[in-house]
Amino acid sequence: MKRLLAVASVLALAILIWHFVVDWVAFKKWYPDYAETLSPFDGVLLADTLAIAKGGNRRSGLWITCSNDQHVRLGLNTRLPIEKQFARNGTFSGLHMQISFLRENIRTYANIKGSPRLIFEEAKWQRSDESDLLFTPPLSTNDIRTLVQSFVPAAPAIVRVDASETGTEMAGIVDGRAISGFATKCTGDIGF
Repeated sequence: MKRLLAVASVLALAILIWHFVVDWVAFKKWYPDYAETLSPFDGVLLADTLAIAKGGNRRSGLWITCSNDQHVRLGLNTRLPIEKQFARNGTFSGLHMQISFLRENIRTYANIKGSPRLIFEEAKWQRSDESDLLFTPPLSTNDIRTLVQSFVPAAPAIVRVDASETGTEMAGIVDGRAISGFATKCTGDIGF
């Protein structure tokens, strides 16, 4: 009887492990980690990229990019939890994009409203079967300064990207010096 119970226990454990492995493989297939790469975007030829934030529930990634025409932009790779036909039915006519930088992992109204932010009235959005790519218009010198200062003296705890009626949150992964160096290398300007 003890031997039969031991065999049954081993079989039950093997079945449990098998289901866990199958579920994990299916999860990786259907929910890829968008923070690993920045896919090509129609109409934007990228010369260089630097990941500046990663993570979150949707495992998103935010990059600062340099295009062939020396424009600095921000690019987000994620999967937005909204159908594309509903994304522009809200408050804004175009794809309104707002990026907030929270020093601490505290999401109070005052902390979010008082945090540094970049606001773009018109962003570009490209959805594929795999992901949603969002690109800002070229950043101004003031936008780059705000971005750099938001990552000084260290990366922010939360980088929150709101696009129309939805968004995602990530943790910053570089400091302001890396962003400043990247922008200087791209544009040739000094003083970010």
